[in-house]
Amino acid sequence: MLPNLAKQYSFTQEEIIMIKNRFDRLCDRGMMTKQQFRDSLGILGLEQFLAERIFNQIDGNKDGVIMFEDFVKYLSMLLNGSTIDKALWSFGMLSNNKSILELEDMEKMIFEICYLWNSITGSKSMPKKELVSEIFRIFDNDDDGIVQFEEFRVVYQEGVELIGWYEFLNNEDMSTNKIKEEWENVTKNKSRKKRMTLINRQLDEQTPQDLLNSQLKILQSELQGCSELIKYEKEKEQQQKQINFLASFYFDDKSQKTHGPIFNDGQVQKLYGDDDPDQNDEPYFKQYNMASTINNDRFQNNIMNRLRNLLKLTEDIKKLNSQQIVPKIPEQSVVKQFKKQSRSPSPISVNQTIDDIQQQQQQENVRKNLSIYFGHENWNLVLNMMIGIRKAIKSLHPLTDDILITAAHFEVKNQFEIIPKRTQKSCSFYEYSPLIFERIRKMYGISNDDFLRSIGPEQLLGDLIFGNLASLTEKVSSGKSGSFFYYSFDDKYMLKTIQKDEFVFFKSLIKNYYQHLLDNYHSMIIKIFGLYQIKVNKSKTKYQKIYFVVMLNIFYTNEDINYRYDLKGSLYQRTSRIKGQTLIDQNIPLKDLDWLEDKQSIQFDQKTLELFKTQLIKDVNFFKQNKIIDYSFLIGIVDNYRMNNDNVQTQCRFYERWNGGCITRDQKRLYYFGIIDIFTEYNNKKQLEHKVKSTFVSKDVSCIPPESYADRFIKFILHSLK
Repeated sequence: MLPNLAKQYSFTQEEIIMIKNRFDRLCDRGMMTKQQFRDSLGILGLEQFLAERIFNQIDGNKDGVIMFEDFVKYLSMLLNGSTIDKALWSFGMLSNNKSILELEDMEKMIFEICYLWNSITGSKSMPKKELVSEIFRIFDNDDDGIVQFEEFRVVYQEGVELIGWYEFLNNEDMSTNKIKEEWENVTKNKSRKKRMTLINRQLDEQTPQDLLNSQLKILQSELQGCSELIKYEKEKEQQQKQINFLASFYFDDKSQKTHGPIFNDGQVQKLYGDDDPDQNDEPYFKQYNMASTINNDRFQNNIMNRLRNLLKLTEDIKKLNSQQIVPKIPEQSVVKQFKKQSRSPSPISVNQTIDDIQQQQQQENVRKNLSIYFGHENWNLVLNMMIGIRKAIKSLHPLTDDILITAAHFEVKNQFEIIPKRTQKSCSFYEYSPLIFERIRKMYGISNDDFLRSIGPEQLLGDLIFGNLASLTEKVSSGKSGSFFYYSFDDKYMLKTIQKDEFVFFKSLIKNYYQHLLDNYHSMIIKIFGLYQIKVNKSKTKYQKIYFVVMLNIFYTNEDINYRYDLKGSLYQRTSRIKGQTLIDQNIPLKDLDWLEDKQSIQFDQKTLELFKTQLIKDVNFFKQNKIIDYSFLIGIVDNYRMNNDNVQTQCRFYERWNGGCITRDQKRLYYFGIIDIFTEYNNKKQLEHKVKSTFVSKDVSCIPPESYADRFIKFILHSLK
């Protein structure tokens, strides 16, 4: 079973086993109930509406439980799905699996999300109805009061980030004009009459095969919708018959009574309290029958609309299928692009088959542990991180420069409750030196609102409104220490878990770190914007403490980084290449031996070269003075960079002036770099490790005294300068 699922949904054997293990931890006997699914959502499962809506989307055969294949199909859609797959999922989320989307559907989803948001954060945000109407109107291109899938799909593709969710959920200055401007900026098309042209153009640009696949998926969705509608109507009809049957024994209307073996012509005794002044004089079963008649009319109209859609889809599919659809042979440019993504030379030729190339692409796509989703072991942790940071930032007073930093500011520790202590699994959040890190963020032009727009949970919930779920699949990479990196949805920041000894050491280092950044505008040391702890109570006597920092992502750029290297100056086993392996995940940095093997170098103009050397020595001296080792120089290289003077900034750090990076003297390469991993103190434990390894392993191991480490590090980096 597992091998077939892996092949069907584009997972490797290792991945499908890992997913199965995670799924089994969440449920019993291979079936996940609604309650178990709500539990897997963590704090997002507090409100029933959202959990049930997502559950119903994943539950393929609508039997009230999620089977493993349902779960795999859902993950495949998130990780490997096409735009049409995700748009269909989103449309189903909003419309509750109807064939059309109406304003009341969107209102219900948005308001329920806001209720959930308020219960999580303590906020009192609630959007105005006119804002929701404007969002709906953007989707409703022809102003007919309903949104067809193709209308929805255009907005989904072009403007899924239509709204600034931070402003929306925090109830700040959000106006209908702002929403209109956002959409106009996305489409570059201010005329609503031209929207259908946009739809038609996108459809025209698709190949016949793309169109056929798209229409087949829509047809499948429509057929499923019809089946659900008929099933639901049959259940209602059966319930109505039962109610009419029972009601006939309690009312005087003889024409409505059913004469059977248990028929009793006697009056039912009227009980005290039965009188209701607001109740209609009509017998209940007559009112029910009247409502049922209206519902039947709606059902007939709905099913007729669906049948018309099915007929039209069938005709369209017949026309498409009659066209000659031939798989395209990859062009030379496509092959070159694939080569560009590979770290090592790949024996790819134009004569290779599509299957060969796809197989190599699957090998290159090392996705294990790279996504967080419902059921992932880090899901609750990341969610609690986001909510905790929001509470911490919101508690800060507006930054004023006249506050004089004192020694006491470095010792501040604030506590927030994410999940109340009255619950069995309470969760507490702690922040350290908040004013200090706020000042550091300001040094780099980051306001509290900007910080929260990237780190906070607003974007995650905003994505859930449209079923996009983008924030639920951010990359995570595990290190050998057991820590992991979570990237914010915009890739601007990383949240890295650290060990307790690293936490204690960096906490003692904050004052020196802050002063060094103040004194060195061009410092290349990684920028840390927050130090936090989460305490999760597993029971009355057991708890778990998790420490983490928020850092700037050195590789925050729109450029495609071709090579990444992590350089320490040590040569002992410093390689990421495995013998016989031709492809390496391009997100995994290569190391010192790989750098030398590839004959890489750093080429600056003379002015930049002097700035680089001067700052490198200052930063390394800081490490020596504070007994820090194990740091490394992380560098990303963009090949064949096209120089654009519009991207040049002079009023910033020397390594950020060219589109956020540093250009080579021939202006053909762009570098992104910084010094990372600054949490290791050369303490007694490290001294012992050095003695053992230098005696029995090699003199060139990574763990050596701070002075020796610094000298070796500088020598290696300066030797790489050309």
